Amino acid sequence: MRQLRALEDLDLDTELERRPTVIADLVERDGSVSLVFEGRELTFPGHVRSELRAVFDAEAAFTAAELPGSLDEAGRLVLVRRLVREGFLTIRDA
Repeated sequence: MRQLRALEDLDLDTELERRPTVIADLVERDGSVSLVFEGRELTFPGHVRSELRAVFDAEAAFTAAELPGSLDEAGRLVLVRRLVREGFLTIRDA
């Protein structure tokens, strides 16, 4: 619940981490990219490939501002908030 409450204050400089217990795959097909983990499949348009790959490969804390790719600030926040809500990412120290 703390993670969901912390979403309200999440900004481009909020430190995020990949949940350490999550086993996942990143699948590209038909111009889209899907993150598959814990019985879920989250599908995104292909233009978020770079950002999603960086999140998928993250071994240390990062911020939305540090993600590579062409998403604007609002798009980066939408992406990381969704991944926190779905349980792939956690907000550090929340």
